[in-house]
Formats: sequence, structure tokens, C-alpha cells
Amino acid sequence: MTRPTTTGKAQDLITFTRSTTGTYLGSDGLLKSAAINEARIEYDASGNCLGLLVEEARTNLIPNSESLDVSSNRAIAESSLSPTGEQTAQTWRVNGSASATPYMYQFPNIASGTTYTCSVFVRLPTSGPTVESRYIRLSSQSTIQAGAAVFDLQEGTVVSSNMLSESITPVGNGWYRISVTNIAASSGVSFSFILWPIINAAGNLYVNSASDDGKALFETFGMQTEAGSFPTSYIPTSGSAVTRAADVASLAV
Repeated sequence: MTRPTTTGKAQDLITFTRSTTGTYLGSDGLLKSAAINEARIEYDASGNCLGLLVEEARTNLIPNSESLDVSSNRAIAESSLSPTGEQTAQTWRVNGSASATPYMYQFPNIASGTTYTCSVFVRLPTSGPTVESRYIRLSSQSTIQAGAAVFDLQEGTVVSSNMLSESITPVGNGWYRISVTNIAASSGVSFSFILWPIINAAGNLYVNSASDDGKALFETFGMQTEAGSFPTSYIPTSGSAVTRAADVASLAV
């Protein structure tokens, strides 16, 4: 995007490029997609303008970012409204009475010794009946050094963590984007970052019960695993990893 130099204002002198699409949080509190070479003006969940979003290139290694897998049919997913305002999120409901803990995951291809950050949009269920819990845990294991962070989805806070770093950021409409960072212990495609329902601040795992059959656990959208020590803007995938190109903004002087 090149603006004409007619007013003498700084924004009219900026040249902006990005060779792929990119996402950002709009002023209406919804997650937007910007076209190739379109500048992204980011807002926070309260509608305050944060300015021009300029990021390095990153790759979401998760092949299906909006379709998480669940362990052993212990929960079922149904469509719900996502941060984009579309029916593309997943509401997770207890399935059956087996004494087991459901967990959600994807399998990115990672390299040993590399630092990775996993992020995912989560919120408490918006339709009942629901399991009485406000906590969720994002942990790492197998191909990633073991660790975990527990988040409070009612208060929007980190309860505990032994990861390299962690964060929880409100994105509007009850949604939070949580993230954790840790180092790969081995290479390959196996368990890495896993999402668990938690029943208390101590981090105890939720266990299915017959009385909870059909109750909602939480809602999820847009899981991302990227090489780096912090999360960047969401990169949608559908079947394979996707790279978002770097933003380049320049000013002729």
C-alpha cells in the first residue's frame, strides 16, 4: 500500500507491504483478515487503537488450527461463534460417563532444541448446561519439555505456571487468547501442547462423570504453534502449515 504524498502528513509517506494475508483485532472487537499488502491497524478488546501492527514472518505449524482433536471420544465438539463472529469455534461437551479426562490437541512438526510458543483462543461456555469450572490448563509434554500453565477464564488471569513464559489476553466477547512457551525436547510429530479442563485453582484435572454427560466444558478457536518466544497474530490453517509473511513499512527520507 503506497499513499500519495499530497498532505505532507507522515502517514501519507509510508509504503507498506506484506506478501500474504494477516489477521488483527478490529475496532468492533472481532478478529479480521487483512488482504495482501493491506496495513493492519490493531485495537484492544476495549476498542482502543494500538496502532500499526508490524510483525516478523511466522509459521503456524498446526495443520488444522480450527479443528482440534479430542482424546478417546471423551468429549464432543459442536459449532459456536468464534472471535471472527462466524460459526467456526468449537464448544466441547462431556461425552459419556467413563472416568477419564478429556484433552484437546494437534500434532505440529517440531525440531529439537527450538523454542516454541503455543496459543489458543478460549472462553467459558455460552450455552448450558455447563460443567462448573472456570479454569483451563495448557501444558507441554512428549516432544516439548514438560510444563503447564493454569488460567482463570473468569478473572482473565494466570493462576500458576512453570513454563518459560505464559500470557492471557482478552480479545472481546468473553474470549481470551492464552499462550505458553517452552523448548522442544525432541523432533518430530507427536504430542506437544495440550489443552485440559481443570476443576480448581490447584490445577486438578476434570474427570468425566455420568451426571455431566452433555454438559459444556469450554469453547476453543484457532490453535497455533510457532517457533519463537512469544505469540504473534493468529494464522489460520486448513490441512497444512501456513506462513504469514513479514510486514514491511518504510518511510522515504
